[in-house]
Amino acid sequence: MSFSIRKNLLLATVLILLIIGNFFFKHSFKIRDKILSQKIINSEKRLEEMDAIHENLIKQKNEIEKLPKVDLQENKKIIPSNDNATITYLYLLDLIKFLSLDLKFDFSISNSSEKKKIKTNDYLLNGSANFYHLFRFIEQIEKQPKFYTIENLKIQSLNIALQDTVDFNLRIRSYYDETSPSNENFLVENSHSRLRNNPFKGLYYQPYLADNENYFYNINDLTLVGLTSETAYFITKNGDKITLNREDKILYGKLIDIDWEKQEVIFEINKSGFNEIITKTFERNN
Repeated sequence: MSFSIRKNLLLATVLILLIIGNFFFKHSFKIRDKILSQKIINSEKRLEEMDAIHENLIKQKNEIEKLPKVDLQENKKIIPSNDNATITYLYLLDLIKFLSLDLKFDFSISNSSEKKKIKTNDYLLNGSANFYHLFRFIEQIEKQPKFYTIENLKIQSLNIALQDTVDFNLRIRSYYDETSPSNENFLVENSHSRLRNNPFKGLYYQPYLADNENYFYNINDLTLVGLTSETAYFITKNGDKITLNREDKILYGKLIDIDWEKQEVIFEINKSGFNEIITKTFERNN
């Protein structure tokens, strides 16, 4: 074989090897490029998920910051080293004064017991009070740091003329431990009650006349006889002459407006649980 033929064969072999090598290099590069592209796509998705999580955490943080601050000390209970009827009675009087409540009751001790070094006394309270004041009182007995619990409660509405006043029978229990270092008797501020409605007061009821309203005039007994922009003049069925201004009370309601242009006097009346607007004008003789 001549030198030129060997040279050509060698060149052809090298060329073939270069072609094969280039093919495999491009193929491996495409595979690596595909893998890297997929990693980039996955990283972008993960970054989007992390951004969403971060945004959600910010929203949650903002919502938490909007929540009312809770003082953990508010729920800390104190078991005093001593208790008796005098201590508890004076404590309840202090609580009533602290909360500015109008509440009166008879007070007595009913039972005493001991369990695992914790001693208890049960006290009975019988009396009457405004329902909202009673609710606030009971609520705060258990909310205050000093350890008391409500064991029993009975409430009874008195009558329709005193729908905001109730009779109550209340049994509370005090706890004390003679080995306790604490004998503090302090009171702390607590959140206001969320009670909105008196369940003993009907939304609609039969009209009633309270004792302190006997001197109010009945709108049906009033005849309009004179008017200015500020004052209305009436004659009652008994012939009495009276004057009424805005916000002046009458039976079951009050005068709310004087319309000088229309020559009308406007009252708001609530006889049975809903407001009624009644207008008085000059009576015309036929």
